[in-house]
Amino acid sequence: MMGPVSGYVLKAEGFPTVYIMGDCRWEACIRDTVERFNPDYIVVNSGGAIFPEFSKTDGPIIPDENEVMQ
Repeated sequence: MMGPVSGYVLKAEGFPTVYIMGDCRWEACIRDTVERFNPDYIVVNSGGAIFPEFSKTDGPIIPDENEVMQ
């Protein structure tokens, strides 16, 4: 039910690869990005925030602790 999201992969020769996830849930496209770029670090906007009406059926709107540990 959420709209488009963004994320960024920062990659340069001789430096660690960093994936910055935008406000998003752990979905197949996120897993695909991690597998494709194999980042050294992932910056995650997490905390399991909820919107009461939305979260009744779909859970948190951003990753919670369990999703981050995947």
